[in-house]
Amino acid sequence: MAVSRIPLTFQPTPKSTDGRLSLIWMIPQIAATILLTAGLLYTVIVKDHRISILLLFAIGQGMLQFLFLKQWMSADLLTRRRK
Repeated sequence: MAVSRIPLTFQPTPKSTDGRLSLIWMIPQIAATILLTAGLLYTVIVKDHRISILLLFAIGQGMLQFLFLKQWMSADLLTRRRK
């Protein structure tokens, strides 16, 4: 939020009774997931890079980011269905 200069009020944790997380808090994770996936695809497909430890680490990070995003989206859907 500081890089994009979006003003926010101090809020250490989301304080809502519905348990939903605002999408604005997920934008950095979504952007990181997209950029990491695009970079991996470019490296493997276009550059024809052989698998290395660094590339495996990046693939693992991309998978973790995707799993966290998927978990957040499924939890948000469950919260919406309960209402």
